[in-house]
Amino acid sequence: GGGGEPDEEYRGEGGEGAYDEDMYRGGADEPAEFDRDWSRGYRGEGDDDEYRGGDDDDEPPEYRGGGGREVAADGGNEATSPEADRLRAALRSARADASSAKRDLDDALALLQTDFGPSSRYFPLRGRCFSYAPGGEFSYELCPFDKATQSGGTTLGKWKGWGDGYSVFEFDQGAHCWATGKGRTATAKLECAEENVVLNVDEPEVCSYAFVFGTPSACTTAHVDEARREAGMPPLAQTPAGAEEEEHDEL
Repeated sequence: GGGGEPDEEYRGEGGEGAYDEDMYRGGADEPAEFDRDWSRGYRGEGDDDEYRGGDDDDEPPEYRGGGGREVAADGGNEATSPEADRLRAALRSARADASSAKRDLDDALALLQTDFGPSSRYFPLRGRCFSYAPGGEFSYELCPFDKATQSGGTTLGKWKGWGDGYSVFEFDQGAHCWATGKGRTATAKLECAEENVVLNVDEPEVCSYAFVFGTPSACTTAHVDEARREAGMPPLAQTPAGAEEEEHDEL
């Protein structure tokens, strides 16, 4: 304007009055000293999101999502903190316990549904197998309430149930027999014996097998009386039906 003193800080074109561009950064709306170096970092609004730019070293940028949830540096979503590891281990253990409990429950239900004979007298045979090796090409194995097999892993039959009252084990749905076009079958006739033992195995029909199995579980009072008579001993005293046994207080 007229009559005024010229600005001391203005520098005109050329010479000493040349404008120094290094003294001005950014547009009219930006602060004069706005820093464009992104490596120094940017922090957005709020406390949830935070980005920290990489420095001069080779470390990858670190990102922390909202709420402090940890994210794997390789881009995975699985947290690797000690607490997360502990929880995952606890979950695996709980699942294993649940599977074991289910197996135990299934076994218990199968046990309750199995007929072990009068007064469950044949229950002691459950889970046991008895071999028979007469010599020659084949040997056999009898597993009451489970299966019967022949050497080489051939299944002669799976547990079917009882036959002829409670005197015969029956097995069916064995390995396929080419001669009959059906599955093999087997039976096991029970006899009273002092110990559990397979006494004989025969094949009266093609792919149909007959075991003879001796077991104390098959012994009845009649068997005991017969044995006593053969030994010249009197039969056991019989308790009358409905009579109560005498109580003893000696102990």
